[in-house]
Amino acid sequence: GNPFHHHQDLNRLAEAWQYPETVIVHEPWWTATAERADIVLPATTQFERSDIGWAKGDPYIFYMPQMIPPVGLAKDDYDIFTELSKKLNCEENFTENQSSEEWIQSIYDKFYMQSKSQGINVADLETLKEKNFERMTIDLDGEDYVPFKAFRDDPLKNPLGTPSGKIEIYSEKIAKFNYPEIPGHPIFNKPLLDQKFPLRLLSPQPHDKLHSQLQAAAEDITKHAVLVMNPQDAGKRGISKGDLIKIWNSRGSCLATLEIKETIIPGVISLATGAWFSPTKEGLDISGNPNVLTADTGTSDLGQGAAAHNIEVEVEKYQEN
Repeated sequence: GNPFHHHQDLNRLAEAWQYPETVIVHEPWWTATAERADIVLPATTQFERSDIGWAKGDPYIFYMPQMIPPVGLAKDDYDIFTELSKKLNCEENFTENQSSEEWIQSIYDKFYMQSKSQGINVADLETLKEKNFERMTIDLDGEDYVPFKAFRDDPLKNPLGTPSGKIEIYSEKIAKFNYPEIPGHPIFNKPLLDQKFPLRLLSPQPHDKLHSQLQAAAEDITKHAVLVMNPQDAGKRGISKGDLIKIWNSRGSCLATLEIKETIIPGVISLATGAWFSPTKEGLDISGNPNVLTADTGTSDLGQGAAAHNIEVEVEKYQEN
């Protein structure tokens, strides 16, 4: 993972980062997290090693052949941990005397046998290597997945795992926790408003990368992230499309290039996540990572999920020194 991409309130994280005695990262890229590590173990990308690609529920399985030798000192994750296991005198317990290629073969053989026992025809590994990919017969029944289908077909025979066995809008158990913001049923908690920061920031997923992956390539094309704003809000602030904009609040500040669109409502702006945290000495993040602005607080006393949206901010045209 790359916590200096996805963690809220990155300036607070930077302070907490000073407490560990040693931080070790294994990475193919010089990410914001790798930059802040004490030791970096260079790892290979998927192009520098062989592997199998498949996701649960996906009918396609892929053989991913090594395309190029490892670059520089890079090693496969498995080889990195094998080397570490030698230092810790537990190499045999870790590797079970198998190389990464042997593990791929043995894991795939187990998958192959399990699939056959369930009536799913898949190619053996050598055939998959020749074909490169194969579509498995796991989604050919013509019926789409229906959530809670058994319960919907017969609620009495197939109750849910709730106290009543039904879909519950009100939870007596949660109500007894006596959390002020959660009375036992869904409610809308109005966000705190600060007149100094009248705009509300959303941080959706980016269209040009997967989370922060591929940012190294994206930075070859554009230096800054893109901020989307309604023309009314832009007009009030005397800013125009293409301007370099500073977005800020009490937690931090960052830069972005302005894009004006009618599709976003007045009072709301959007800055996609994914940029690699790159603060100046003054703390201004030049990459445009919205997590310098987000609050490191849970969604509720019950959920404790990441609260990355509806953040109070203000924007202004950036005046370069």
